[in-house]
Amino acid sequence: MQTLWQFKGGLQKGIANLSFSPSGNKLVGVAIDNDHYVAVYDIEVGQMICMDKGDTARIVDIKLKNENEFVSVGPKHFKHWTFQNKQMSSKKGQFGNNNNLLRCLAWNDNTCLVGAADGKLQTWNGNSIGKTYALHQGGVDSLWVGPQYIVTGGADANIAILDKSSYATLLKFTLDSVCKNAISPKIRSACFASDQKTLLVGTYGSEIYEIVTK
Repeated sequence: MQTLWQFKGGLQKGIANLSFSPSGNKLVGVAIDNDHYVAVYDIEVGQMICMDKGDTARIVDIKLKNENEFVSVGPKHFKHWTFQNKQMSSKKGQFGNNNNLLRCLAWNDNTCLVGAADGKLQTWNGNSIGKTYALHQGGVDSLWVGPQYIVTGGADANIAILDKSSYATLLKFTLDSVCKNAISPKIRSACFASDQKTLLVGTYGSEIYEIVTK
């Protein structure tokens, strides 16, 4: 393993989250300082492009959509960010009456998907929330988008598989129904392998399961 770049300065007191752009040329990171600073790096030249305050609220997930746009989420935090050259700006999310305790996010093409503490999957366009889908009885702690499916995992130990285009629920089951001896069946991570049939599931009990779907 070879170190390509070591970025110094900018973010302080540890890095909470990182996300690469689809091309791999940009990297965004968020620090664990009091203001949860957010910084964008150019991987090709090994330099920081820009940096700004994230929020005094904790940021738990961050994802780049493309080469100049990303979203950050957390408890009482949603920001849609854009950056160009050395300038960056953000817009706070407009929640309306929806739950604002956010746990994870993923991009479904141009739609930002967010898992909330009330068990709903939220859809966002820019900083405006759209439709929501009630999937879990506990918080949504895992969210993955693949070529065909969306997979969510929750604190209720349920895994839901949705059609990527229609958001229709194709399959939903509890981990206990297929893995009887789980130390803690609450889902921390769930995604399909490249065959789009084999689920890889990580739990709060530090267990990893491989589940074959039909």
